[in-house]
Amino acid sequence: MDRVSAVLGPRSVVALSLVTVALVMAAALWTLGAVTPMRPLPLRVLLFGSALLAQITLPIGRGADLGRPVRLATGVGAGVCLLSSATFLLVFVYGPGRIATGGLTRAEPGAPQALRVVGFNALHGYPRLSDPEGRAADLARALRHLEPDVVLLQETWCLARQSCLVDRLAEELGMTWAWTSANGSPLIGFEEGCAILSRFPLSEVERWSLRPRARPWRKRTALLAKLDLEARSLRLVCAHLESSPRVATEQARWLAGRLGALDSVLVGADLNLDGASDGVRALTEAGLVDVIPDGIDHVLLAEDAGWRVASAEVRLDAGEVSRVLGRDVELSDHPALVVDLVREDR
Repeated sequence: MDRVSAVLGPRSVVALSLVTVALVMAAALWTLGAVTPMRPLPLRVLLFGSALLAQITLPIGRGADLGRPVRLATGVGAGVCLLSSATFLLVFVYGPGRIATGGLTRAEPGAPQALRVVGFNALHGYPRLSDPEGRAADLARALRHLEPDVVLLQETWCLARQSCLVDRLAEELGMTWAWTSANGSPLIGFEEGCAILSRFPLSEVERWSLRPRARPWRKRTALLAKLDLEARSLRLVCAHLESSPRVATEQARWLAGRLGALDSVLVGADLNLDGASDGVRALTEAGLVDVIPDGIDHVLLAEDAGWRVASAEVRLDAGEVSRVLGRDVELSDHPALVVDLVREDR
């Protein structure tokens, strides 16, 4: 270091050292998410630390007493770091969500007289992410116990270098699936969103970004798919609304406006609103019947769906989960809703 300082001068060494550290942090920001889920604190350190070091470097590296190569290197390096942080933030907040499907060969055509539908919030737990593989296995066992034909699942996670929860559940349950991202990003190695799993074929999969957002970086989505049955097909909707009651109410009204134009709709959603709220009322006024109005999780069925509710109950409380898994496990902070439907012949 003394020899380098003697050749370049102390100020040049400081400028080049700072910009080098900033560039390393910028590179780590874009690459670590491919290896491991990034927690919020390291993510913020890399995102803002790189930009801050770049800003500190710029005035140091502009000194007239520095050689032109040093000024050029620090200027270009600092510019790259500033652009890196800005681009990362824009892609993270405003980048398009993605849709994935799988397990298509597991679905079998049919014309069932009855359907069992399960709605459930899986609780991703980010940023703790404690034992995701073990939790996936527990979720699969609990859902298999309910013997569903269709599962509408919120907070379904995808982690770097691990199979996504929906793929793991579908394999265990022998179902086809569709999934869409909401919060998170492949950039940070963590995503969560809504999933639909089914014993019967799914088609016409689409994603709606719910409006408005509580914050630019807080995304809420609805996943839609057609449940292809030989008779009385259904348009399945899985949604997860904002935790703020005010924003959730606005999102429910927005969703009601879109769903009102569709036929034969079945919604399974964590609305974060109880059955007496204005938001749920907007959905029922759009022609949907709230099957289980208690709590913030809901299953809603269109009056013209061609199916009627035979039974509806809340399942997978702490006691039932313990009996199914043989030990005390906090599977989620939500119960499961189980709704049995019977086809109406016309």
